[in-house]
Amino acid sequence: MDQNIKLISESLEEMLTYFNTIYQDELDILRGYKTKLMEINVKLEELTNTQRVYSVGTDYKRNIFSPIAYESDESEREKNIEDEIADLKKKRDDLENKIDNESIILKAYETRIAKLKQASAASRTISKSMASEAARRVKEEERNSFITQARIDDENRSKLQREREEQAAEEDRRRHYISILKLIAFKDTYVSTVIDKRIKEEIGVNNHRLNAVKRNVPDDVRLSLDKIIRKNDEIINISEEQLRRMDYDFRDDMSLDLLIADFVVKHRMAHKGVEIEYIKSIFEKTYDFIQKKYIMCVMDIVFDNIYKHSSARKVVMETHEDDEMLFISISDNGIGIPDDYLEKSEWYSGLHRARELVYLLGGEMEVSNLMSGGTRVDISVRA
Repeated sequence: MDQNIKLISESLEEMLTYFNTIYQDELDILRGYKTKLMEINVKLEELTNTQRVYSVGTDYKRNIFSPIAYESDESEREKNIEDEIADLKKKRDDLENKIDNESIILKAYETRIAKLKQASAASRTISKSMASEAARRVKEEERNSFITQARIDDENRSKLQREREEQAAEEDRRRHYISILKLIAFKDTYVSTVIDKRIKEEIGVNNHRLNAVKRNVPDDVRLSLDKIIRKNDEIINISEEQLRRMDYDFRDDMSLDLLIADFVVKHRMAHKGVEIEYIKSIFEKTYDFIQKKYIMCVMDIVFDNIYKHSSARKVVMETHEDDEMLFISISDNGIGIPDDYLEKSEWYSGLHRARELVYLLGGEMEVSNLMSGGTRVDISVRA
């Protein structure tokens, strides 16, 4: 082996040592990131478990949307935990980004090290007559490899950045959707609280007063008071009906699977002419107030539509989950639904409202006719 080939071999070994050292340093950095990520995940799990403890037993009858709600020390502690969880999640996302970047860097170094090893082995077998050509070829291949790998790395980084930006934009839209639903829930809770506390209860108190007064008045006045009391009772009943429509009695202290089971029982009792079969599954996920409230609202709309328009005698409902979504399927054996129902029905109709609510919950809703007759509604929402 002449002096030139020897020099090339020595240079290759030095470069291999250099890149191996850098690779080991980057690997140590990656391990450090992963260790920190594991610590954050452990802390997140601890805080999430603690948060569940503070969440148990909360009186949602007077929930956060009610103007008469009471903020307990547990609620304040839960809020602090939520803030700490959000901060840890941000740190976790930052670490995951750093881990992704370090993995890309390590992959590039692995490629270069592998090529250097191949070049070093090849240089030892090159004959004296091909030493100069081999050195030129190795250098040229190394240069091209570096340029190609750098271009691939740039493309991968650009693609990863675009994906992250798209995901961030989607998450931002979803936060707005949830805020819209919270505002609607706040309005309903506020109005229903006024009806319940400032109107219905006041009328009840006045009726009590009228009952006390009519004992000491003439018969003709007593008859007039009885009419007033009856009218007041009618107003109270109307108020109760409106409160029910506004979900004032919504049991958000119950889990979603129990809410659905209770929903089925109530509908079986109220609509005995329609057979309701529920194929239920085990719910692994925990759903928040907004998800439970509007999932039940969508189900109420679908069943109400079946009773009013389908002439169905049987309804089959099935639920199941995967890693990200909750799926609800509702089928009936009725007369079906026109293909152009979306175009023909008013914008404020029940199915229109249900589709928009599902969209705000991060899912989709499809209505189709069955080959055997009847209608199938498929609902998916983010779990």
